[in-house]
Amino acid sequence: MIRIEKLTLSAGGHELLVDVDAHIHPGDRVGFVGRNGAGKSTLLKTLMGLHLQDSGSFNHRGRYGYLPQAGVEASQESVWEEARKGMTHILKLQAHLNKTLDALDGSPESIEKHARAEERFQAAGGYLMDEKVGTVLHGLGFGKQDWARPCAEFSGGWRMRIALAKLLLSEPDVLLLDEPTNHLDLHARAWLAGHLAEHKGALVLVSHDRFVLDRCVNTIIELRNKDLDRYTGNFSSYLKQRVEADRLRSLTAEKQADEAAKLQRFVERFGAKATKAKQAQSRAKRLAKLNADRVQAPDTEHGPRLRFKARVARTAEVLDLRGVSGGYDRALFTNLDLDLRRGQRWMFLGENGCGKSTLLRILGGGMAPLEGRRMVAKGVRVGIYQQDQALALNPELRAVDAVLDAAPFVTETQARTALGALGLQGEKALQLIGTLSGGQKARVAMATLTVRELDVLLLDEPTNHLDVLSVGVLAQAICDFEGVVVVVTHDRFLIEYCATHVLRFSQAGLDVHEGLLPKDLLPPDQIVLETAQDGAGGEEAFLSHKERQRQKREAERARKELSKVETRITQLESEIEGVHAQMAQHATDLAKILDLDTQLRALDAELEAKMARWEELGELAE
Repeated sequence: MIRIEKLTLSAGGHELLVDVDAHIHPGDRVGFVGRNGAGKSTLLKTLMGLHLQDSGSFNHRGRYGYLPQAGVEASQESVWEEARKGMTHILKLQAHLNKTLDALDGSPESIEKHARAEERFQAAGGYLMDEKVGTVLHGLGFGKQDWARPCAEFSGGWRMRIALAKLLLSEPDVLLLDEPTNHLDLHARAWLAGHLAEHKGALVLVSHDRFVLDRCVNTIIELRNKDLDRYTGNFSSYLKQRVEADRLRSLTAEKQADEAAKLQRFVERFGAKATKAKQAQSRAKRLAKLNADRVQAPDTEHGPRLRFKARVARTAEVLDLRGVSGGYDRALFTNLDLDLRRGQRWMFLGENGCGKSTLLRILGGGMAPLEGRRMVAKGVRVGIYQQDQALALNPELRAVDAVLDAAPFVTETQARTALGALGLQGEKALQLIGTLSGGQKARVAMATLTVRELDVLLLDEPTNHLDVLSVGVLAQAICDFEGVVVVVTHDRFLIEYCATHVLRFSQAGLDVHEGLLPKDLLPPDQIVLETAQDGAGGEEAFLSHKERQRQKREAERARKELSKVETRITQLESEIEGVHAQMAQHATDLAKILDLDTQLRALDAELEAKMARWEELGELAE
């Protein structure tokens, strides 16, 4: 359905892809992955004819449907009518059916035409149109009370949902989606993943949501080193295959380098000798062919290195709420008591508009509660990452100046180091914000937090505008932070990976508890059903889930200890080498040798114990 041949692509003066080929066949559900700025969105735009390639070609067959990241205009139509307009093919068949109905005059010819038109309309699912529209709108979070409302009444995020519903109902042969989950809540994302998994045509998806990529794609194409690398399977499968592919590529590159060095030495040594001229020419040809087919070792850059600095703990108590109600014109939640303690990682869950961001702002001190008190321990420092904070950065500032503007107490060197750790090294740190991609802007905003020592991290939708690989880095950084973290997110992977405590907003009120429970990930209409079934296995599911949470916490602790043990093993091996060197130096000094032997025995014993512990931790950390 899509054939890309010798395509070279650039944007903003930067080369993104060079001389690449790819085929996407009917039934392929492809996830485009790669670091921010690698060219995923640009490639989608190119396939839609919205961006001109430098060279090469692409061609495609069938009907295309495309959802960009932004730029959806408002419509005066109702939500229902606007979504229904996406079913162009069926609407044309319906118009033709109505025309044949009006033309019925009792003649055999008119009856036959009407029968054929009705048969085509029915085969296309015409009589199920309303059911399809209702299913898609409900799945994307629109209640029946919203269906008759004009699209113009909705916010930009909800308009994106309307555009997505319209596109899904069009059932194109090739579906191109650029970050479709950006404005979807947890349950709408789960529904979309299931719907896309059943898509009958080809799918090309750019998403930072690992759960969605695992659920609905069967192929991953990674944009890396200006090339396209194809992997069969979902995202989790790709991660495993990528490690093995990099290992083999490194091994091949190393062997080729050794062979090339041997051939080069022979040519340089014997090229001028008449007796060896023929052999030298033969090896020179082999060297030229080897260099032409040379495999490049994989890049050693593993993306951003993210680390939030926690202040030295003075007390476990950090921040408390007592009897808090919050909202604007009306209270979205009432009478909330909340105790935040070091080491806790809170996930605020709930549908859009339920009050999660409002509560986060109250915790951060940026908004006063309608009722109740916010109590902060003396000297506590709070850092907050607002939703779409990256888009609020001044486009006229350089990246490094944006960090200095937000954290004026740091030096330019410290600011550039923070940006470099997040993948914005060298000249990228000096680029204007307006020239950076959405993901690169998000990293600049994140850098303003990493340069500060904090007690509390408040993160509102931090995965927006990050690539899926960077989301994994963020998840680990959250787990490594020793202060308190509160996250508002709809990213299922981040929730499952990080949560130690949950505050869930629901129609019944606020549900605050330790650990992540199965019901926390269910849509509201399924939570009631699960509660009714608790007596028939719900308790077992709860215990099973708590056991998984316990195992995850143990694995996390094991990973932290494993790093320390590995560091100590390296130190011990170095110390043992040093003792051996001293023993060789003092070989004739018996007293010295005996003293060194005692040291060596102690070091060997500790090394053996550390190696045994290293093996144990390796199994626990898996």
